[in-house]
Amino acid sequence: MMGSYYLNYPQSVSRSVSFTLPFVDPQHGLVMTMAKPLVDMISGKLFGVTAADVKFNSLFDEVTHYRKGLYSYAFLVTRGGKVLSHRNFARPSLVQRNIDFVTLDIAEPSLPPSIIKEITTSGSTGSYRSQVSLAMSRGISQLDGSYKLKLNATFHYQPVPHFEDSFSLVVVLFDADKEIISRQLLNPSPTTSIPTVNYHRLDLKNPSNRTSASKSSLCVTKNSAIRQTAVSGRKQFLSTVKLAPIAFKNPNKYLTQSETSQDVKDLEILLKSQSSSKSGVLKSVAVEDALCTQDFDSVMNAGRNTLQSEYRYLATKSGVFRISPGTMLSVNYDPTQQPWYQQTTVYQNRCVFTRAGYSPTGDQSLASLATALHSSANQDGMVGAVGADVPYTYFGSLVRTTIPECSDLSGRVFCLTTVDT
Repeated sequence: MMGSYYLNYPQSVSRSVSFTLPFVDPQHGLVMTMAKPLVDMISGKLFGVTAADVKFNSLFDEVTHYRKGLYSYAFLVTRGGKVLSHRNFARPSLVQRNIDFVTLDIAEPSLPPSIIKEITTSGSTGSYRSQVSLAMSRGISQLDGSYKLKLNATFHYQPVPHFEDSFSLVVVLFDADKEIISRQLLNPSPTTSIPTVNYHRLDLKNPSNRTSASKSSLCVTKNSAIRQTAVSGRKQFLSTVKLAPIAFKNPNKYLTQSETSQDVKDLEILLKSQSSSKSGVLKSVAVEDALCTQDFDSVMNAGRNTLQSEYRYLATKSGVFRISPGTMLSVNYDPTQQPWYQQTTVYQNRCVFTRAGYSPTGDQSLASLATALHSSANQDGMVGAVGADVPYTYFGSLVRTTIPECSDLSGRVFCLTTVDT
């Protein structure tokens, strides 16, 4: 019995590498078989095929995690017209069963047949402007539904280097996504002290990872970071920083390699000073966002008594996530893909509410409130979101305080809170 990679070659063949469509391997996840014909140098006839299975992510993780602005994305197309790694598909690392790949005309209906032919058959290089209809989730797509957003965009396409005979790369850049030149998220005030940065891997923190000023003041309990203030002796909550895979230049390497105590130390130095052995690991925009949000702790602690929140957090679209009190999160946690963040992209000028269980910590007794974060330097869209987790009981007390009639326990008055998003 011969594999499809072998049967793909006729008796008269080129000597280029070919690929099968991605399929799920029980041990390695989504993989592709790459094969090259063995051709007799004299007769030119095929006498065998050499092949190897490679993880899809190891080849094209940059395409999978491509992010520019709020809407732009990238995807791959095979010479047979099948679309791989599209924004509307599940990420390769999450695929658990074989899927049917759709053709380019179905995935991108705004492209005319002539451009589709250039991309898939001819393997040409070029660009095409069109109005693209994007399906945007209102939160949890299965529960909250989605809506259509029409935006002008430019499709840039070219064959993938070294795999010209197999794939073309298409990058869709939207006019609404403009590069942010100056990033001033919280406009932090100048300070002479070095900001405190606690990477979320609290399990890897030890005294040697911290400065002498913080060795005795940082307490890690129940995976949360708390500091005992020297002035009043009161507890002050500290935030932790989680970096989403998109913040790294090589997301797949970050997801597959285990972090060490030394990694934690190097990342904390980098996020404070932009200079460490990890300088080449993170995208520059993520480092900038981490520095711009360094006053997060003082802002959150100053207003903690104004809202009965359990957690407060901030996320930037570059993948920087600060949460207070600090807590550990899963390695693949990406705040920009969470319901509370997604809803702020839809309702950018209002506060949104998500159901219990969708908070960053997954606590079933908490609901998330969030709003979009804008920068004075970016007039065309949001640069992140801020949010807080509050107990469901808080809403009940808020209603009873605001509407005294709701405190009537006689059964004559019933008060309900609803979400209009």
